[in-house]
Amino acid sequence: MKNTRSMLLIYLLLIIVSLFMLMPLLAMVSTSLKYEGAVLATPFQWIPSPVNWDNYFGILHKYPIMSYLKNSLFVALIATTSNLFLSSLAGYSLAKFHYKGKNIVFAFIIILLLLPGQAIIVPLFMLMSSLSLIDSIVAIILPYMTSPFAIFLMRQYFLSIPDSIIEAARVDGASELQIYFRIILPQAKPVLAALGIFSFMFNWNNFLWPLIVLNSKTNFTIPLGIAMMEGEFSTPYAELMAAATLASLPVLLVYFILQNNFINGMVLTGFASKGGDDHQKTH
Repeated sequence: MKNTRSMLLIYLLLIIVSLFMLMPLLAMVSTSLKYEGAVLATPFQWIPSPVNWDNYFGILHKYPIMSYLKNSLFVALIATTSNLFLSSLAGYSLAKFHYKGKNIVFAFIIILLLLPGQAIIVPLFMLMSSLSLIDSIVAIILPYMTSPFAIFLMRQYFLSIPDSIIEAARVDGASELQIYFRIILPQAKPVLAALGIFSFMFNWNNFLWPLIVLNSKTNFTIPLGIAMMEGEFSTPYAELMAAATLASLPVLLVYFILQNNFINGMVLTGFASKGGDDHQKTH
């Protein structure tokens, strides 16, 4: 009986915390359905009356929202796909291959992991400028085709895969690429899904780097497009919230599609970290 009461209290607390965390999202959707005069009214009206759907139709006519969404989707998909592929290759190499300098490479990756992203913006900008990539979609994608965090995460997971499986495949005549694509990657689906969600969200929401390297509105991503909607003398809050709501839908869709694999990936990565420590101790 005590256990039942404790579980009910825990669930009740989790529901309250979840509702509290959802309040900004609910406020955004609510504001997007209001007339401009009702946005700043007090007390805050959670259920708009009357509902104004014109905010959504209005932004599609006033601003190139669909172009911004298309650019963001292209950037997020290409950067995420390349990040999953390149980081899994690097993580597999660091976890299962033995070569000189491997520990130095891994130490360098850890240093990069601890380095703030803002610290490398100026060198990155100079590099993109030397490559004549300023004001191009490629300049947004290139720096995020892989990441130290992704390599570290994949390495920790691959350490948990027994070496005996790989050795057995080699004895059977499988090449290294066959082992990677047919044995390693299928086992890594949960952690790849988790990393995919992190990478997609980051690239979709990335604001600072596109702001620095882009000049043409035709190349703007959705975060920049929303920022440009703010007027010099007034701000259309209802339309801004409508655009933000549309911008949130792809991320929510990706999460709901991959949520089961995301949870499994987080759990398995935790075990992978422990497994990796044990593996290193035995060597």
